[in-house]
Amino acid sequence: MSSLSKKIAIIGGGPSGLYTAEILSRNGYQVELFDQKSSVGRKFLVAGRGGLNITHSEPMELFAQRYFSTSIDFMEERWKLALRLFSPLDLKKWVESFGIETYIGSSRRVYPEGDSAAKLLLAWVERLKNQGVIFSLKHRWKSFEKKETGWSLLMDSEAGERSLIFDAVVFAMGGGSWPETGSDGGWIDSFLNKGIAVTPLVSANCGWEVAWETWFLEKFEGKAIKGVEVWSDSSPERRRGDLIVTRYGLEGGPIYALTRTLREEKEPRMWIDLKPDLSKEELEKRYRIQRGFLKDIEKSWNLNSLSKGLLLRSNPDRNLDTFLDRVKRLSIELKGARALQEAISSAGGVRGEGLNEVGMICQYPGLFCVGEMLDWEAPTGGYLLQGCFSGAAVTAGGVDRYLSRD
Repeated sequence: MSSLSKKIAIIGGGPSGLYTAEILSRNGYQVELFDQKSSVGRKFLVAGRGGLNITHSEPMELFAQRYFSTSIDFMEERWKLALRLFSPLDLKKWVESFGIETYIGSSRRVYPEGDSAAKLLLAWVERLKNQGVIFSLKHRWKSFEKKETGWSLLMDSEAGERSLIFDAVVFAMGGGSWPETGSDGGWIDSFLNKGIAVTPLVSANCGWEVAWETWFLEKFEGKAIKGVEVWSDSSPERRRGDLIVTRYGLEGGPIYALTRTLREEKEPRMWIDLKPDLSKEELEKRYRIQRGFLKDIEKSWNLNSLSKGLLLRSNPDRNLDTFLDRVKRLSIELKGARALQEAISSAGGVRGEGLNEVGMICQYPGLFCVGEMLDWEAPTGGYLLQGCFSGAAVTAGGVDRYLSRD
């Protein structure tokens, strides 16, 4: 049987599903892509609101270390293989294949020129249609069943239930963050009922709650403190960037990167270095007595009002040694992570122990899983999107080998 006569269903129209569809349709398979929404790529568009960060330009030996999983089959060595198969350079070239140039920002993150996620998605969907991919929108997956002729999928659609047969199925239904985009974790119960092991979904790359004082919120809500370094008790590696004060707590890249380790702490706490480019000794040398203690530290150390507010809310003794300690090591007690539906991404999902090396469900040969619905997580900075593309390249190759086994 030639690839032209074999049919593949892809359930989920996010980056993982779309790129899997691109590879398999290019290889000559009949591909039908289902999504429960009226359009595909909704979370892709959400990710592009602040500038579409497609990948990162750091050395490859560091890149694979950014991925974490509670499942044995998605550890560092496996990510190294996936990133070799479809590397950050490959992702840059893929974007450029649409006539969209890329550039590396000051943080070494990689962006498309114009930062237009909508423009890229529109060109991508057009490419897939030209390759023969069928888009079946407003279809929600309900169940699967093995038949003599292949895998039977039961789908809910506007026209009622549909039962369809495919030679292979790729599930790319996402995690649980941003449920309005279709990534709502609604597949979990059905997978559990089929005996497929799933780690519960939790927030990743999310804001954290802080019990701010009323006076502090009235003065600083919505303001950003720039260029700080943060770490936690269980993660001494320092993360630099900007933090934003919200009515409920803190948002920003540095605290997002700590989410995994903070989740594991019984009493989560974050430490902040307000002046990471200056040592404690240098700060002490810069201190000048002029108009009063608070005015003096503000001017001597070039503190903005938010930094000073953070120091004052910790209510230290107003002496130089105490403030020197707090500037370099300010403690913020955290009350908990924000809800899953508010998170940038989710952790947890289909466990690796039940999958083979290409994402096929071992107990159901011909059914594959890819993307954020798998049990892995990564920080923001291009790692999430790169993981979706690299994982799709691995799974698409696995589907091709499975269907070519005869």
